[in-house]
Amino acid sequence: MLHRPVDAAGGELQSGIAAGAGRFARLTSRSRFSGSDLRRLLYTFIQIYTKALLSARETPIFWKSFVFRTARRRLASGARRGLLPGARRQLRAGEPWIDRQGERIAFESLTESGRGAPSAWNEICLFRGSNLYHKEGFNAMNPNSRLMPQLVRLAALFLALGLVINWSVDAQTIYGNLSGRVTDQTGATVAGARVEARNMDTGETRETTTGSDGVYLFRALPGGRYSVKVSADTFETLVREPIAVTVARDASVDVELKPGSAQEVVTIEGDAALIETTRSQISKQVDSRRILELPGRNTLNGLALLQPGVVNNQNGRPGSGFAVNGARTRSNNFLIDGTQNNDPSLSIPTQNLPPEALAEFQIITNNFSAEYGRNGGAIVQQITRSGTNEFSGIAHYTWAGNGLDALTTAQQRTFSAARAAGFSERESLRRARSVTVDNTWGVTFGGPIKKDKIFFFTSFDRNTFRTTVSGTNTLALAPAAVTALQSYANSVTSGPDAFAPGALQFLLNTFPVANDPTPRGTLTIRRPSDNAIILTLPVQQFNRALQGAPLPFGTTFWRILARGDIQLTSNDRFTLRYLQDRSRDPGAPAAIPGNEVGTNVDNYNGAVNYIRTFGPRAVNEFRFSYVDRSLNFPENFPPAFAISGFNSVGNANFPQFRNSKVLEFTDNFTFTAGRHTLKFGGSYNRVNLDSFFAPNFRGTVQYPSMQEFLFDRNALFSQYAGTGLVPAIVHELGVFAQDDFRLASNLTLNLGLRYEYVSAPFGFFSNAEPDINNFAPRVGFAWNPRVGGDGFIATMLGGDKTVIRGGYGISYDQIFLNILLNTSRNFPRGVNIALGNISGQRLYVPANRPAPPTPQQFTGNPDLLPVRLYSPNKRVSLPYQQSFNLGFERQLFNDYVLKVFYIGSRGLKLVREVEENIGFFQAAINNNPAFYANVLPTLRPVTISGQPAFRRDPARGSILVGDGLASSWYHSLQVTHGKRFRHGIQYELNYTWSSFINDSDDILGGQTNSTLPANPLNYRQDRGRSGLDQPHRFVANYTFEIPRIQMSNWFFDRLLNGWSMSGVSTFSSGTPFSILNATNALGILPGQISTVELSQRVRINPSGVPGTATGTNPNPFFVLNPANSGINGDSGRNNVRTGGTASTNFAFVKSIRTFGSGDRQQSLQIRWEVFNVFNRRNFTVIPSNTVSAATNPALFLNLGQTNVGGRSMIFTARYIF
Repeated sequence: MLHRPVDAAGGELQSGIAAGAGRFARLTSRSRFSGSDLRRLLYTFIQIYTKALLSARETPIFWKSFVFRTARRRLASGARRGLLPGARRQLRAGEPWIDRQGERIAFESLTESGRGAPSAWNEICLFRGSNLYHKEGFNAMNPNSRLMPQLVRLAALFLALGLVINWSVDAQTIYGNLSGRVTDQTGATVAGARVEARNMDTGETRETTTGSDGVYLFRALPGGRYSVKVSADTFETLVREPIAVTVARDASVDVELKPGSAQEVVTIEGDAALIETTRSQISKQVDSRRILELPGRNTLNGLALLQPGVVNNQNGRPGSGFAVNGARTRSNNFLIDGTQNNDPSLSIPTQNLPPEALAEFQIITNNFSAEYGRNGGAIVQQITRSGTNEFSGIAHYTWAGNGLDALTTAQQRTFSAARAAGFSERESLRRARSVTVDNTWGVTFGGPIKKDKIFFFTSFDRNTFRTTVSGTNTLALAPAAVTALQSYANSVTSGPDAFAPGALQFLLNTFPVANDPTPRGTLTIRRPSDNAIILTLPVQQFNRALQGAPLPFGTTFWRILARGDIQLTSNDRFTLRYLQDRSRDPGAPAAIPGNEVGTNVDNYNGAVNYIRTFGPRAVNEFRFSYVDRSLNFPENFPPAFAISGFNSVGNANFPQFRNSKVLEFTDNFTFTAGRHTLKFGGSYNRVNLDSFFAPNFRGTVQYPSMQEFLFDRNALFSQYAGTGLVPAIVHELGVFAQDDFRLASNLTLNLGLRYEYVSAPFGFFSNAEPDINNFAPRVGFAWNPRVGGDGFIATMLGGDKTVIRGGYGISYDQIFLNILLNTSRNFPRGVNIALGNISGQRLYVPANRPAPPTPQQFTGNPDLLPVRLYSPNKRVSLPYQQSFNLGFERQLFNDYVLKVFYIGSRGLKLVREVEENIGFFQAAINNNPAFYANVLPTLRPVTISGQPAFRRDPARGSILVGDGLASSWYHSLQVTHGKRFRHGIQYELNYTWSSFINDSDDILGGQTNSTLPANPLNYRQDRGRSGLDQPHRFVANYTFEIPRIQMSNWFFDRLLNGWSMSGVSTFSSGTPFSILNATNALGILPGQISTVELSQRVRINPSGVPGTATGTNPNPFFVLNPANSGINGDSGRNNVRTGGTASTNFAFVKSIRTFGSGDRQQSLQIRWEVFNVFNRRNFTVIPSNTVSAATNPALFLNLGQTNVGGRSMIFTARYIF
């Protein structure tokens, strides 16, 4: 008989899932994979997924249809071949949903017993599953069966569409869960109790019943306030509200029922437990109330820096504004409503949201669930607001001006100098500080289109920034001198004009000043003839005094957000969201008009989310998003003119642009089977990046003096020759499986495995070999001790208010695409051509003067080779981070929490730049007298095609390679104590004690530290404190509402009530930096070989002379000191630290009630926010002349020169309706 009982078949499926999971774990534990291993791995995963999916009570219809129709074809084929006795008799009409073409299949053994065709097929195909007609050889899940290739093809289709198996790097949920246990007064569980969860804002309602263990569970609830109603026979009905459900968090609400009638309803005010007892990851949520109340409008950096283990990015290091738990600043994954918000070129957030549009902010800092990928630092997510059953909104305006701000350090110096020169205090202040005004206004509005069904939410805000720029720049000549030069030029009687065409008109148009108050000088014009004739003209040196004529400057930004939520049924919900912003920055006024570097940014972000619940046990979530980012640096004054002694004109590096488009398909499927909560899901991302990057595209002309500029006698001309267009297409794929196994009622194991794949960027390289062995296991536990008794241990560990959690996981980082743009300068794609050594004279002079020399000409045109090359390693592996934590978390009373954790990380295969074409071999000169006696004298001043002679490959210049050679270690103790908002008070205190060691902070340099190794023969010599190392960091945020005083007088009630205060206080250690030396870090012998490039941090010091240099060495006859040659310095990396920082920001708020009452109360809120209340100077950003004695010895190690701001203020008004 074909029929098998459902329970027995279900047990078989569970054992099949467990067996398949074991095989999957054994396969993925191997260090090497063959083709057959990968095939078995795919088959095993599909088998696990299929069995798990078939075991769900409500299987998705597309999967049922596939299994049913495949089984029908196999059965029909077997019947025709006589393998199944009587099978032809069993073919008859069935339900329409089985087969649309009219052929129906049913089994008499089931249908004759009263079962319908759908029920028969459901039982046969679901619960016989992998053993379908095993005796007859129809094992559907056998890798060798003919059905398996069809499953593989179906899986491949779903991979491409992102519908079932998660091929991607981030498949994050944007919903929360609500669970709890129902007991009676004796502590016994109540099975079969009816539980209802109702969203208090939208009216959405879910219902379920408790299991035999008294546990209920609601999955994938939209964030918001919920009311939980529990009823059971012979017990009173209990309602508990409001319960806050937040993103990716399990809200726990345990209920104790009292005997009585179900018609008796008891309502209890209370929130969910403060601690999660089922997850090992470390995360933090910030609700909309705190987002609006805390000072500051930077909702990304500001909120992230409130958390332990997060440090701010100082000293101009690239990446985002913060780093988390030993990861790099580029290692954070930014999301909006669970979808991509990352710039693939720079690995920074693409867009930010205003506080008024945020419903929630979440950051996960350690031991992510397997569903999270792409980066190893932190998962940073912003959740937008949604509409509710009531119309509501916020109109807001923020003013920020510098009129009430404290002076910066540079402004203080200017003010003191002006006062010393005799100017009044008002005039000195005007000279020291220009006027700045920053205005931001906007409005949010949302509500129902159809109550309980369709909702909308919109937001618009606009920012305008206006200021003036002051300064003094020596630029060019006075008109009187130009007129005299023109008269002199007109005296030429033969040959072409003495001046280049348009040169004089250019000067007159650029500097139309009638009266120049600056002191007079002279301009010396030397005729380049055999007998030099010197002509001295009276000249006014033109100083463009910007103090007298401040130049206006301003930026404009606007942003729009639209969101719609559709509750189709109680089990189906759609969310649509569109976000756009635009920024226009013309660039600050330059020394010469036209030199400004502007920036235009346009961002578009659209997303669709569909969630389907299949009863209380299974949920499927599908998301699609499209992100379009356009960054444009428009062309300005071309080309670039560099005149010795004057400010340069123009900029040769622009235009540039970068346009990225990211398509994302994501699908997650979650279901509960007994004590297991299994989750599979993910997405496919397609990244399309088009860039134009051509440094020196417009060309640069260098003149040794103003005279040579007027006669157009340039000393050097250089220009990039190449396409500059760099296209790239990247496919980001991944897959994960997660099992949250409740081993006991107080112990949960979090077990997960993730696989990630990132393709080589098509268009950059055709021979790149992508990394394919990126398996990322995640393991963790959460244990609630539940110690009984009355002692101290029972007090600390008793009840359900304690959790000890720990875990270990591997997370992979992506290599951002900006570093690959450097390959655009590689030959033959592009090359920088320099034409120099110009001699002779092309000018003709009057006949009565000495004859001129031959016309001006280039004495040499260097070959295109040797060239400088840049290349990432074609076999570079994805960087990855091992994260681990162990800690204790305790809820104290009802509203307080204490957390103590050890959190660490280990970064491996981190990408850095290294010089492969080293300038000399150290062993060749150390303690080798023959080297000095025989080699050096013969080389002076020899060059090889303009390149140093001692490179490994003299035919080429510098060859920089990006490779995964860096590593890091991070250890920390993190302590948190907080109180949730109740009775008008909320606070959170976070302290971090950490140690962060690495050998490179980023592949691209910061403001003070080089990225290249100090010793190219020993990379470990760079091991030292990270530039992000802050051993001690304490952050506190707090909110306090002054209690209301009942008053009958309307005026005094509005005046004295409604006051509140919030603040953020931050105290941290300083950051490390390195002291620089005098010689090139690459080991090239300075002075011995001409045209030596000195641009890196120096550690090899043959000269013994302190200082640093950038540019070229004008003296090719430097005498090497044999005693010190080739000796590496012993000064460590980042061995000096800045002073600590301290800052306190306050927000003083006055709320005035206007119209309405209760939930419909409208109010006017006036905020006065003060940043750095105590006006402390925090000198943290290190300028280059601070770490080098060569630039300015008087400022060496003088941190006080940094232009650091003090106290500042902003004012905000919000009308909440």
